[in-house]
Amino acid sequence: AASSGEATFDVLSNPEFLAEGTAIDDLMDPDRVLIGGESPEAVEALAAIYATWVPRDRILTTNLWSSETLIEMSRDYSQGAILPDGFYAESKRPPTRQFVSDYQGAFGERPGYIEAVGYDTGRLLLQLINRPDVRSRNALRDELLRVADFKGATGDTAFDYDGDVHKPLFLIQVRGGRFVEIETQPDESPNALDNPGDGFSSSGADFERAVPQAAGDRLP
Repeated sequence: AASSGEATFDVLSNPEFLAEGTAIDDLMDPDRVLIGGESPEAVEALAAIYATWVPRDRILTTNLWSSETLIEMSRDYSQGAILPDGFYAESKRPPTRQFVSDYQGAFGERPGYIEAVGYDTGRLLLQLINRPDVRSRNALRDELLRVADFKGATGDTAFDYDGDVHKPLFLIQVRGGRFVEIETQPDESPNALDNPGDGFSSSGADFERAVPQAAGDRLP
């Protein structure tokens, strides 16, 4: 941890293949161990822990836990598994498809979670700070609290009165030899389908059902 009290951390995927009745034996003598993550250092750190009792040739790693490689390594063990993710480039959501298409056209590669979050953050802030009544940090904060249904590449985003973000996750299921999205995202409004780049829907009804209304009017 840093002297300021802040700390950095990485998120890894380490699915457990434990069967009822043999869970302890499965843990102590696993057929294989799967570790996924975007940080090679973090992946290696967890692999080193397992290596204290699991042979290295049974420890399989991938740089992305939702990679197709994970399915190949896990074979039948992963079939039917449901994985949550903050971004899924193969999603059928119109705003996600538009972002992926634009990103691939500009950079020649498929975007990941970091690129998608950066895009959504930048686009949301840009739209708000361009409003004539947003002239201070406090005004920007107040406008963020009024965001009810921002249509972004990473999903529909809203903020509650405490400033916490509300966003549904993408759910991905392993079927056969590939990942398939489970369509749980809220239905898109007609405006968002016609022009996914607009960013805001006209209602915000889903958000209002979930959290208390923030002070002031909703975004139009």
